[in-house]
Amino acid sequence: MFKKIKTYLLLTIKQRPLAIFLLALILLVSILFISNNFIPKESSLKNSPLSNPNKKQVEIFNVNENFFYTINATNDETQEIHIYPQVSGVISHFYKKEGDQVKVNDPLFKISNNYSGANSAEIQLSIAKNSKDLFEKNYESQIKIIELQKELAEKTDNQSDTLREISRDTLKRSKEILSLSEALLTDIQKSKDTLINTNTNGQNDTQIVQIKQSEINLLSSISALKSSIDQSEFSTSDKNSPAQISNITKELTIKQLDVQKNTLENTKKINELNLLLAQVNLNNFVPSSPCNGILNQINVNKFDTVNPNTKLGTVICSDNNKLKASANIPAEIAKKINLKIPTTAEYNEGKETKAKILYISKYTINEYQNKIKFLIDKPETISLPKNIKIKLPIGNNDITNLIVPIDSIHQTEGGASLYIPTNIDGTENYIAQSVKIKIKKVIGYYAVVEPEQKIEKVIVTRGISNNDPIILR
Repeated sequence: MFKKIKTYLLLTIKQRPLAIFLLALILLVSILFISNNFIPKESSLKNSPLSNPNKKQVEIFNVNENFFYTINATNDETQEIHIYPQVSGVISHFYKKEGDQVKVNDPLFKISNNYSGANSAEIQLSIAKNSKDLFEKNYESQIKIIELQKELAEKTDNQSDTLREISRDTLKRSKEILSLSEALLTDIQKSKDTLINTNTNGQNDTQIVQIKQSEINLLSSISALKSSIDQSEFSTSDKNSPAQISNITKELTIKQLDVQKNTLENTKKINELNLLLAQVNLNNFVPSSPCNGILNQINVNKFDTVNPNTKLGTVICSDNNKLKASANIPAEIAKKINLKIPTTAEYNEGKETKAKILYISKYTINEYQNKIKFLIDKPETISLPKNIKIKLPIGNNDITNLIVPIDSIHQTEGGASLYIPTNIDGTENYIAQSVKIKIKKVIGYYAVVEPEQKIEKVIVTRGISNNDPIILR
């Protein structure tokens, strides 16, 4: 098989010598090109920084990212109040101990009248409370009775008005009957006179006697009817005493009931005031916290005798939810505060709470500082100290005045410089390269610098030289 291939190649070369020559020439040029450009020489590998196996791990400060600058702010709302008793007595109980968190009106001490712990104010409070509870238990029922009595007085007066109206209708009919009776009496008297005048030989005596009897009966009825009419006219008139007595009785009853109601309401208020007074008296025996804060110090012991001149203890006050703090900060820092990122306050070794920037002065209070004020969310169970650590978010928005860690700056006879990580082959291989800077101001652990070129990252790790191979941490 190999003989056949060899014979075929020799035949091809004899038939097409020029084409075979050109093909061999192209293959040779390609091999030389690859060898010179893609296969590193031994000397170049030895001189490359990537050939160094001792790459240093370095810490990086990202210039374009926000970082936090810590300052010490002063708690502006810390207030110390000394507690004194309002009465004399004996200390019988402590409700709080030194260092406890307290809220406004929290009881702190208990003062008794004697060493056994008896307290007359507690008894007075119990009496006042029982009196108030007993009265309020019957209060609604008594008010209801008064309202029903007023309703009864109104209905009684209305009933009298209705009866007078009925009597007026009856009076009208009685007058009509009286008029008819008087007309009938006139007719009877005329008939009697006729019988008398025509009584010859006594022939009309019997009729005369009968008609006189009828006249007498009718006169008696008319007299009784007139008396009834006179009484009805008197009683049915709104101007006469019966109607006035009814109205006065109603008004008097209602006024008396109003007085009773007012008396009940006043008694209720008096009971409430008595209870409040008893509570105030008891509070004098139980000194309480005047504010939210911490019971910082206790100056008495149990069974000590105290008076209004005895200092019982001290409370350090602060607002229950928020407090204000202030600080002076470098002007360069004030210009670079990023208000879009939350500011925080530290307490209790690393715990954080929210802090809102209320104010940054436009002008420096001296050559290099601005005034800044904060509103801090105070944790419920913590009283923040006089000095508070505030973490301000800082952004390097001005590339000509960058804030960098002081550890990243290298000072030599030739001037100040920074080292920046530089990628040399498009992979994760970096070397350290020096960039000259101008130091404008040192601020604590940071410095304001002006670099010769735009930079994004700075090497903070010390012991680095130019072109050292590095690994970014």
